[in-house]
Amino acid sequence: MKHRLLLIGGAAGTGKSIVARTLATRLNAAWLQLDTLWIAMRDAAPQNSKERDLLDIDQRIRAQAEPAEVLLDHHIAASETVCAALPHALAFELQTHPTVVADGAWLIPEFAAQLDLDDVSIRSVFLHEADPQQVAQAMSSRRGVAMVAAWHAESARLAWLYGNWLADQAGGVALPVVSSRPYATAADRILAIT
Repeated sequence: MKHRLLLIGGAAGTGKSIVARTLATRLNAAWLQLDTLWIAMRDAAPQNSKERDLLDIDQRIRAQAEPAEVLLDHHIAASETVCAALPHALAFELQTHPTVVADGAWLIPEFAAQLDLDDVSIRSVFLHEADPQQVAQAMSSRRGVAMVAAWHAESARLAWLYGNWLADQAGGVALPVVSSRPYATAADRILAIT
C-alpha cells in the first residue's frame, strides 16, 4: 500500500498548524509539527556553538541586534538545516502511519520539490499571507499577550519577509501557494489541489 504525505509550509502566522490539524483529522492521518524536530535539534546543539546559533532564530530576534532582512538569511539557513534531517523523521512517521500531515515554517520549497521517499505519495503546499499587518495580528493573537514587546514587531516583519520568500521559491519549483485567508476555507482549498 502506498503511503501518503502532505506537507504544509508557510511562515509563522499563516495558520499552518490549524489547517494541518484539521486535515489530519479529515484524512485520519498522523499530524507532525516540524517545530518539534527544530526544537530537538536546537536544544541538542551545545550552548554557544555554531549549530545552536544557527538554529536559535528566536534568540536572534529577541536580541534585536540585526534587522529582519539579515535575520531572513539566518532563518533560511536554519530551515535548510532542519530540512536535511526531515527525510529520516518523515520516513519514521510513515512506518507506523499510512498518512501523515506535516507542517512547519522550516519546510522550504526546494526541499519539498525534491523529496522522494520509497512507496510514498508526496504532496506539498505553501500557505501565504501577503498582508504584513495580518501576519502581525495573527502572531499577536497567538502569543495571547496584551502588551507587545519591541521584538514582536521585528518577529512579525521577519515572518512576512520569510513568507514572501517561501511563496516566491514555491512558485519557482511549481509547488502550489494558497492564500491563508479566508482561514475557514483554507483546508478545503488545500484538499482541492492535493
